[in-house]
Amino acid sequence: MTLTKTWEDKPVIKQVLDASRSFFLVVCGIAILVAAFSAKSFVEENRLLAQSAREAQEHFLIATAETRGIVTDIGFGWAVLVLTDEEIIPPATANKLLDETIASISKRSERFGKLAKYLNDYRINQEY
Repeated sequence: MTLTKTWEDKPVIKQVLDASRSFFLVVCGIAILVAAFSAKSFVEENRLLAQSAREAQEHFLIATAETRGIVTDIGFGWAVLVLTDEEIIPPATANKLLDETIASISKRSERFGKLAKYLNDYRINQEY
């Protein structure tokens, strides 16, 4: 009598049970492999999503800085006009400061620069 039993020595129910366990383990192994490969693609997709979000955030920060610069220049130009109306700044100096401000706005945004130039030209024509 041997200590190990062969397949033929086991009862049928035991054989079916062993076969079902083997099948279950094979299916579990395949599921683990599929999950591992799916997780790899999921991680890659998340990495790409994070990278695109980071690029969008950087673009937003750059656009915000440019907008802040334009708003600052507009505020400066407005302050120059108010101080000129109050005769604190001479008109020649005000025109020079406004030209510098318009150049600064044009450097950041060509459209806003054109608009600022048209407004300044209108202001000058109204004064004379």
